[in-house]
Amino acid sequence: MLFFNTNYIYILMSLVVAGLALILIPKKEYKHYFLYGMIFGGVGEVIVVTFLRYIGLVRYRYMGSFNILGLFPFWTPLTGMFVFMIFFYLLPVRKVFLITYIICFSALNYGTGLMLNQLGLFEYAAIYLYIAPFISILWYSLAAHVYFRSGGIRLK
Repeated sequence: MLFFNTNYIYILMSLVVAGLALILIPKKEYKHYFLYGMIFGGVGEVIVVTFLRYIGLVRYRYMGSFNILGLFPFWTPLTGMFVFMIFFYLLPVRKVFLITYIICFSALNYGTGLMLNQLGLFEYAAIYLYIAPFISILWYSLAAHVYFRSGGIRLK
């Protein structure tokens, strides 16, 4: 049992990640990373979670009044946006580091899902528990690929 209302965990996570983004990313570059973060973190989260919920693999619980059509909390796409802003800002351009970086961010994403699952705020279908890390790696790899291609950045 938590010492406060579980609805606030989503808000707290969003505030913490937003604070990290504000601290890490220089103000001059914020607009650039905001666009990529919104596409892959915000919109991507909505599309992926809606699809996975539709096929019965995931489900959010205890969303409170901050939910969107009862599918997911308002705060999760916002948090995803800030996570991807940090992801893109710190993205390495060397292949060796890039692979490790993507795996680490995917593990962080998966670990957050497991934490929410343990708190009873998020439910994985049994099979998805094993598929989720691979979907996360695919998602971050696709995001890095699009970022590099759109920016004309070449890997070393």
